[in-house]
Amino acid sequence: MSNDSSNSIERLRASLCELTGKSHCLLTGRGASAIYLALKALDRPPGKVLVPAVTCPTAIFPILYAGHEPVFCDINLEDYNANSAGLKRILEERTDVVAVLAIHSFGHLVDLENLARECRERGVFLIEDLCQALGATPGGKVPPGNWGDVSVLSFGYSKPVDAGDGGAVLTGDSRLAERIHEEALLLPEKPADFDELENRYRAAYYRAEDQARAKGTAPPSHLTLAKPFRAMHLFRAGHAFAGPAVKQIEELEARMQMRRQRANAYRELLAGLPLLLPVYNAGSNPWRFTFLVEDPALHRPLTEGLRARGFHASNWYPSLPARFGIGFEESVTRFSNARYFERRVINLWVDDTMTGETIEETARFIHDFIKNVKVK
Repeated sequence: MSNDSSNSIERLRASLCELTGKSHCLLTGRGASAIYLALKALDRPPGKVLVPAVTCPTAIFPILYAGHEPVFCDINLEDYNANSAGLKRILEERTDVVAVLAIHSFGHLVDLENLARECRERGVFLIEDLCQALGATPGGKVPPGNWGDVSVLSFGYSKPVDAGDGGAVLTGDSRLAERIHEEALLLPEKPADFDELENRYRAAYYRAEDQARAKGTAPPSHLTLAKPFRAMHLFRAGHAFAGPAVKQIEELEARMQMRRQRANAYRELLAGLPLLLPVYNAGSNPWRFTFLVEDPALHRPLTEGLRARGFHASNWYPSLPARFGIGFEESVTRFSNARYFERRVINLWVDDTMTGETIEETARFIHDFIKNVKVK
């Protein structure tokens, strides 16, 4: 390893510890690897890990790899995070929950003060996932990353700190840090065919989703994707991402301020339309400008229309319970907000690819589409 690489790694670790209030930082191959290491270091018998019903599917795979099972909690429709009352109820009703994966979804900050207390009282491990919220500054309050027994990060594509790949797991517990390090030594190097694996995974994922949508059937099971793509999710950290990550962290405050300005511009320009616009907590870092269309019949046509005009738009994330072992009818009943979200969500970009002019053009297109397009 060169001196430059070594210096970048140490600077990155120090920066992340400062941001999260943690004293130990281990860099990982990706965010999924960080979640896996946190759970393996927990060293408890197989149990349940409490997660929001809407999140990236790749956050669920490391739970399975670590020998546990996900338990889902429905979300709020204001900020798309796991519902606080639902989290508390599940913790009160179940004795088999060994950990909570608290995710700041889309950069919206979870109120973790009460949840952290609930977890401490019950001896439940709290993992704080700030992959999309690093650098959030809730004035006068404890910043994200400081609440959990462990904090996890990803520096992958489009994250607030996008270094191409890489992740981190942080803790203030020296014994836990030792166990995390021991588990990390057991991971393989990044697979040589990573890009091929990733392309195969995406093809399999979207093929299953598209087939289910075309046939009008229940969502596909993604449990079948866990074993074939394990090597894509679990591997040691390289060194290349440290330098770019350090540079972006140095610019993080200014970049997050620009993201907030872009998100606020969308809010103002889209006000008055039949849309459910997000409610941002003070200091939140928008990962995307995520909103819901009131009429689900507009969901796919509007998304496809935006893409056809060259505007970035996506429909992340899906409702996960039915995709990870819970019957479709049961998932619709128990996770009604997640199902509502899935059928209406549209994400617009707020990163450096967006200018004020592009945002205005995007908003104008949405206005015209809703006004003029008739959906059968």
